[in-house]
Amino acid sequence: MHDGETGRAPGAQVEPGWLVLVERLRSGGPLPAPAAAGLTGGPESLGRALPVLTAFGLPVVVDSRDGSLHWRPGPGSLDAGAIAATAAALGWSCPVEVRTLVDSTSTRLAAQDGADLPRALLAECQWAGRGRRGRRWQAGYGEAILLSVRLALARAPAQRPGLALAAGCAVAETLGPLMTRPPALKWPNDLVVDGGKLGGLLVEAAGDGSLVVGLGLNWSLSAALTEGLGRAVVNLAPLLAMPRGRNALAGHLLAALLAAAARFDREGLAPFLDRFAALDALAGRRVVVESAAGMRAGRACGLAGDGALRVDHDGQVVAYHSAEVTLAWP
Repeated sequence: MHDGETGRAPGAQVEPGWLVLVERLRSGGPLPAPAAAGLTGGPESLGRALPVLTAFGLPVVVDSRDGSLHWRPGPGSLDAGAIAATAAALGWSCPVEVRTLVDSTSTRLAAQDGADLPRALLAECQWAGRGRRGRRWQAGYGEAILLSVRLALARAPAQRPGLALAAGCAVAETLGPLMTRPPALKWPNDLVVDGGKLGGLLVEAAGDGSLVVGLGLNWSLSAALTEGLGRAVVNLAPLLAMPRGRNALAGHLLAALLAAAARFDREGLAPFLDRFAALDALAGRRVVVESAAGMRAGRACGLAGDGALRVDHDGQVVAYHSAEVTLAWP
């Protein structure tokens, strides 16, 4: 998964026919070359598609003898049934869909009708997921856990921004006992380990007033990729105290997100403030706040009751809301 500066996915536009090809291969391949070309829109389109799909890490293999295409995934592919079953065993029933390649799990989920909520969508890889302030989030095949959940909340829209903080608590608390070095939360929406970015959350409104909570976690970004990012990132898989598959972990995370959203809907942000404080990566740290008024250094001193970050500027404490500022920590 990556946030603007990171990731292996290419910049080329993914054409609709290529998505049809991928799902056809995944569910019923192999495909002879003429049939594959027909799905993508012709031999020329197929020729453009294969390098892009390979760059995403998709397990598409071309038979050198006849040009037929085969789907050859390794172990550990996402399984909607297994994820839903894990969540249900934890007391949270929710329809789950898995796609191979999408622009954004949150975009796809928000575009569906608003019936039968909550509902979850995961993807093996995505090329145009969104982070804060329009940053692009991408991931190659199997390199991340990309999970979006669409929810219907009774709480008034003005009281909903704190949901991202509640969801962050739920994710960090779920992962912490499973990891050799537990994650912390960097306000407003990042999960970090020893200062390196493990993942992030983003909450967005769908057209019908429901909300989509998007979660991305680095699972196994390659060393070659992470060395060129220009920022510290960490992978989840090597930090697990015991080997666990993405399906079981995704099911636990889905259940945790649903539980947190239900409590937030009933009680608001208040029950999560102490939980966030116990996970706060910025508490007492020097930070730089960038807003429309310019850049200002200070020391982070926890959350206000509405989820704003409190920063002490030489004795003057100012509360900042995430939509208004960008934050850096030296």
